[in-house]
Amino acid sequence: MKKKNKVAAVAVSIALAVLFSLLMLWPSASLSQTKAPPKGEPIVIGYVGQVASPGTKPCMDIQQMAVDEINAAGGILGRPVKYIVQDGKGDTSLSVEAARKLIIEDKATFVSVEGRSEICLAVQENSGNLFKEYPHILVFNGPMGSELTARIIDEAPKYDFCFRDWDPEPAHYAQTKYIMEKTWKKDLGVKKIAILWEDLAWTTEWRKGIDYINLPTWEKLAESVGLKVVYSKAVKPRGTMYMPILQEIANKKADLIFFVSSWFTDTDAFAKQWADSAAKDIYVSLYGGVAQTRAFWSMTGGKALGIFSSFTDLDVPVTSKTLPLMEKAIKRNIPMQIHVHIAYADIYHFKA
Repeated sequence: MKKKNKVAAVAVSIALAVLFSLLMLWPSASLSQTKAPPKGEPIVIGYVGQVASPGTKPCMDIQQMAVDEINAAGGILGRPVKYIVQDGKGDTSLSVEAARKLIIEDKATFVSVEGRSEICLAVQENSGNLFKEYPHILVFNGPMGSELTARIIDEAPKYDFCFRDWDPEPAHYAQTKYIMEKTWKKDLGVKKIAILWEDLAWTTEWRKGIDYINLPTWEKLAESVGLKVVYSKAVKPRGTMYMPILQEIANKKADLIFFVSSWFTDTDAFAKQWADSAAKDIYVSLYGGVAQTRAFWSMTGGKALGIFSSFTDLDVPVTSKTLPLMEKAIKRNIPMQIHVHIAYADIYHFKA
């Protein structure tokens, strides 16, 4: 990939992410008014993802809620909307087949794909081969990989029907550096950190650095603000036995564990093991995942006490749409991680 194209891919992706953030809770209040039932051939919207995942199922549930709202308001151009989920079971090849079924058999015109870069890349390639015969819109719900956007630019116009709703790896450096320097070092007095990486494609550029725009590894980023990295290890996203790792971290006398986790990581299992480990008095900061919701407390049996995380199960009016959306989500028992907010917005963004 040409350097200028990769830089352009990053810029385009960041711009799109900002746009989606601004539009996140856009749906008009008029949609709450019930209109005449829609008629005619249904417009099919689909989602490919792991139904059993506590990170993905809420995205499906919130999109179903959006579709129900749209149908209650008269559908799209007077036509009903049908929502179909295909279970990719977290497997790349099964996800490709699930997307093919949605597009060919179910005749979906709008397909969302769970936000794992490996899965999104494979589904994107498959959709590129199907698009001429089966036109559709493909949306990547929360992946990090900049390759998804770079492919759109490098092979234009083949993938012009593909969109992402989350910014890629380079966009996360500034906030991470701020947290390292302000929250960890200055506020908590942290001097030594241990880093655990979810061992999937989305963390690769942070582990190796991003040479095409001269960004360092996150280990070097930490060192640049005066933190010492005493431990760094890539771990399986699910099924890892954390106890031996936590013992090693305790032996290194780290002050804080930075777990670069996602909605796919079993951070609930990690929290339970951490609370009973030799590292239980070491701070933990989770990058992402189910810890963004109130459900994390019950998922861990209260053993999450003392863990830091971003939080998007909001009870403050970020916009005028935030609290009404949260009230509806609570009624449906939908925990609102950040990509769940975005999954909801995706439906309305493309409806418009």
